[in-house]
Amino acid sequence: MQTRLESFLKANNIRPAELARVSDVSRQHLNRLRTGQMEPTRKIMILIRFACCFILHRKVAITELFDFNDWSVVRQKRSSKEGER
Repeated sequence: MQTRLESFLKANNIRPAELARVSDVSRQHLNRLRTGQMEPTRKIMILIRFACCFILHRKVAITELFDFNDWSVVRQKRSSKEGER
């Protein structure tokens, strides 16, 4: 399943490397967010949002980038992996 961030980047032809450079978020961290392996902090969400606004020259809503309902799935996966240890 593709995350909202990944869909947004593809729909707007934004390269992940460009977003990482403009947002000052590492490519590795951005990749974890794009693949749904990690939840973004508020700070990271704001940095990514402002970077997208800068790149696209338009306002971008946080809800265009992140689906807040998907995070319960990430938490469940993480807690089940931690239980295996």
